[in-house]
Amino acid sequence: MSYIVMMAPRLIEMKRILKPTGSIYLHCDMSASHYLKVLMDAVFGVENFLNNVVWLYGLGGSSKRYWPRKHDDLLWYSRSPDKHFFDVDKVPATSQRLKGKLKKAPDYWDIPAINNMAKERMGYPTQKPLELLERVVRSSCPENGVVLDPFCGCGTAVVAAQALGRSWIGIDVSFLAVELMRERIDTVFSGVAIYDVNGIPTDEASAFALHERDPFEFERWAVSAVDGHPNDRQVGDRGEDGRIRYWHDRDELREMTVSVKGGRTVNPGMIRDLRGTMERLGREMGLLITNQDSTPGMREEAASAGQYTHPVSNHKFPRIQIITAKSILLGERPDMPTVESPYRRVATVDSQLEMEFDES
Repeated sequence: MSYIVMMAPRLIEMKRILKPTGSIYLHCDMSASHYLKVLMDAVFGVENFLNNVVWLYGLGGSSKRYWPRKHDDLLWYSRSPDKHFFDVDKVPATSQRLKGKLKKAPDYWDIPAINNMAKERMGYPTQKPLELLERVVRSSCPENGVVLDPFCGCGTAVVAAQALGRSWIGIDVSFLAVELMRERIDTVFSGVAIYDVNGIPTDEASAFALHERDPFEFERWAVSAVDGHPNDRQVGDRGEDGRIRYWHDRDELREMTVSVKGGRTVNPGMIRDLRGTMERLGREMGLLITNQDSTPGMREEAASAGQYTHPVSNHKFPRIQIITAKSILLGERPDMPTVESPYRRVATVDSQLEMEFDES
């Protein structure tokens, strides 16, 4: 019920901004589809319900106690009755009568989910296959239209829109997702895509502004910007605002403690606090991110923590490091062993659009 309460005002806003010729697809699984159908009827009107598209994805486990769960639903609604744009997508016919020809795609789409070996896989938990979003964009958005994904995640919808020549807007509450979308667009389209990023710092002034507006969101941004995993909660973090995972050896991941101080004053006590947190959590490395340049006393305190020697490369790294938000925006990252990025890197657009799926 809390999910439905969360979705209701967002769907009302989606209806408010949707063009009269526009339509909306809401992806859901069996646990919520029946609740969301009632909610969508209330917001968009029963008369604007177009299809319950069944996405057959094939992959996944099975059970001895119930039928294998191998599909999700896409609830498709228009903004105004009979005014929505629709350009039918064609698929190969399977009947003998139409063998070798194309036919209109039915309301069940047999599109395999992303398997573990797929090149487009990024490790994002809710990532959808590009083929699925391309069908949605092609069929329901004209070439001069705009695609909006307000729960954008790793950005598959915006990649599909960009590849098909549509304008797009992607929104996500997670700074990790925003950074991942930006990296994915830049990698897939090699700088061809032109876009703006709003809501995250781009210079020292906006970093201070974000901290003053919401210190917790500043923490989340700062940790995400150095390929770290920010905490999900603001209190009870035991002095650790986030973690960066790195390879201690070929088979073992360890974590660097990240502490974020976004205020306008800094002092050596912050380094001592970080060192105490590291000792309490058994961490060998720590990072302090600040909005102000460090003082000589802070640098001296950090140096006194010594060095960490990597067991494979024998390379020595400072146990405690200090970097500023400004330097992060200029590309600086902590000096540390190979980092396990929160999500995998992406392939180029050619390999993504010619993806092969394992249907086993």
